[in-house]
Amino acid sequence: MSGIISCKRRSDRSFLRLRMPLEEEIDPAHYILAHISNAHSKLDVSRFTTLGNDGLAAVLGRLSVSPGGSRGLVNKWEMMSFRICELGDMGLAALLALSLAGNRGLLSKSVVTLFDSLSSSTLATLNLSDCDLGPEVVEAIGKYLCSTRSRTLRRLVLSRNRFGLEEIRGIVDADAGEDEKVKQELARLHTLYRRNKDLADRVKQAAARCLPYARILLNATPDTSLHPSTPSDTTSPCFRLLDLPFELVVHITRHTSGDPTALSDAQFLRLQQEAEGREGLARAIKQGATVLKETMAFHELNRGLRPRPRLTEEDWRLPMRAEDLAHIHDRLKADWLKAVDCEKWECNV
Repeated sequence: MSGIISCKRRSDRSFLRLRMPLEEEIDPAHYILAHISNAHSKLDVSRFTTLGNDGLAAVLGRLSVSPGGSRGLVNKWEMMSFRICELGDMGLAALLALSLAGNRGLLSKSVVTLFDSLSSSTLATLNLSDCDLGPEVVEAIGKYLCSTRSRTLRRLVLSRNRFGLEEIRGIVDADAGEDEKVKQELARLHTLYRRNKDLADRVKQAAARCLPYARILLNATPDTSLHPSTPSDTTSPCFRLLDLPFELVVHITRHTSGDPTALSDAQFLRLQQEAEGREGLARAIKQGATVLKETMAFHELNRGLRPRPRLTEEDWRLPMRAEDLAHIHDRLKADWLKAVDCEKWECNV
């Protein structure tokens, strides 16, 4: 691999200057990253005409990752030179941090132009400390901070400039209606929260009401071996629900919830699958035994007793306090709603 690596001075081992390799098939970004070590804090890759926007984005992205990436090359860079590298706005948009600190020769007009045109989707830090900036740039800074162009900016350093109290207020309070916007947004979020909570309660109530009816209707058979003890009254004929097509039985089952539109089609399908057959009921019985055992173990521990590994038939017949029964009911209901994913509102897609 050709290319010249040199130091600015023999004593300055922190300075790395690279020249573009002659082989055209070599990726310039990989070539640069391969020669950087933790000892370097100054980098000059001028005249890498094949670097371009994508190459600059790759280099800056690898040099700014957390320790462990790119061999831990997270240095405190003092200088980087990308002169004559065929860069454009897309390449500059890859910058994560821009420091112009200590440049007291910067004209206010240039700084105003910078803030009026600055637009980067990745820039998180901008340092303009000790640049002898005055009131002339306050308006431009305020407009930039109030615009969507500054949405990724997390740190703006303006210390040691000619800013007084009024200038600082002008920057901080650039958007006079910001407080009102925040209040409106909080009110909107609170309204959405209440709406979502009400919808979630509708779903939970509808699912809980529908389940017992679904277990009866979806598992019943039209024929029965039981005979009425008295002859049927012809004046009040019964409606043979189970003689209807199964699709209609399912539709009627959904309406037993009292709120058929609360459940989405997917939620009702999961409820139907849970209610049909013996598997869902067996899981519910097993979960009920588990919750009952945990409740009794909790009370035995409170009384200083050692919890028993298995419940006896007599344990199931023991009277329980109303609060314990309510706890078991709420626990089983919450576990079942979570299992069939009927805890929140869903839209039909």
